[in-house]
Amino acid sequence: MICDAGGAQQDGNDPVPHGPTFFTPEWRELYKHALREADRLGLEMSLNIQSGWNLGGPMVKPRTRLRSWSGLRRRLSGK
Repeated sequence: MICDAGGAQQDGNDPVPHGPTFFTPEWRELYKHALREADRLGLEMSLNIQSGWNLGGPMVKPRTRLRSWSGLRRRLSGK
């Protein structure tokens, strides 16, 4: 994996150590190296940046789409 936006931490996994910051000169050199290696091995490579979960598209069904839930519970008493 060339960059990780934190998806590996789901389900209690340990965080992935931070690598070169995205699009810095060091990151670009590593990306070019990965592209050359993919070419050498006859592989296709693409870059997909997201949080580690597919945020949308026709293949994502409503039951697995991105959701948010927040709640508030208060006990009130009065006179």
